[in-house]
Amino acid sequence: MNKKFILYGVVIIVIVIFTGYFFGFGNSIKIFLGSQEESDKQFGPHLIIPVKEYNFGKIKQSGPIVSYEFEVANDGTEDVKIEKVLTSCNCTSAKIDKDIIKAGEKTFLTVEFDPNYHFESYDEIMRTATIFSNAINDPRPEVKIFTIVDYDLGVDKTKYGVDED
Repeated sequence: MNKKFILYGVVIIVIVIFTGYFFGFGNSIKIFLGSQEESDKQFGPHLIIPVKEYNFGKIKQSGPIVSYEFEVANDGTEDVKIEKVLTSCNCTSAKIDKDIIKAGEKTFLTVEFDPNYHFESYDEIMRTATIFSNAINDPRPEVKIFTIVDYDLGVDKTKYGVDED
C-alpha cells in the first residue's frame, strides 16, 4: 500500500514539473533543478561582481599603498560599456582593466588605498568605488574596502593632514 502511494506521488511530481515547463516556467524549473543553458543568460548588458567587499585589516601608515582586485563579469547577452569609475575619497583610487566587457567575459577592478594620504579619526575606515555603466541590472554597482590605519609615523606626518569630518 505504501509503495503505491509513493509511486503515485512520484508520478504527480513528474507531471507537475513537465506541465510547468511547457506552460512557461522552464527557466524557473531549470534553476530549481540546478541546470542552466547558454540560452538562459541574462538579456542585455548584465554586470555581476561576486565579491563586493574586502577588508585589509590593520595596516601601517608607513606601509605601502594596498590594493585588491575585484572580479567583474558580464553574464548578459550584450556588451557592458564602462563609462567611468569613481571613488569616495582621494585616498582611494580605482581602475578597471577593460572599458568594454563583452558578453561572457570577465575583467578586474583594482582598488588601491593609501594609508598615509590623510588622518581620519574613525577606528575603521570604509571607502567605495562605483562603476558607471550601461548594465541594465545595476548601472552603478559599488564595491567597498575596509581598513584600520596604525598611524605609526604620527597623525601630523600624513601627506594632507587631518580631516575635518
